[in-house]
Amino acid sequence: MDMKSGEAFIFDVCSFYDHNEYDTGNWRAPRHRLSDKAYMENYKKHFPISKPVED
Repeated sequence: MDMKSGEAFIFDVCSFYDHNEYDTGNWRAPRHRLSDKAYMENYKKHFPISKPVED
């Protein structure tokens, strides 16, 4: 509850900042079509690799 207004609000405790490996990690399994290099390269075009790049 907001102390000033008395209004209820939702706080999402599941939100977080992550590195690209978190997004793409599940795609690496051979059972997923997304493990194909074409999908990974397209992902990198739209979402540049997070810093530190060497990680």
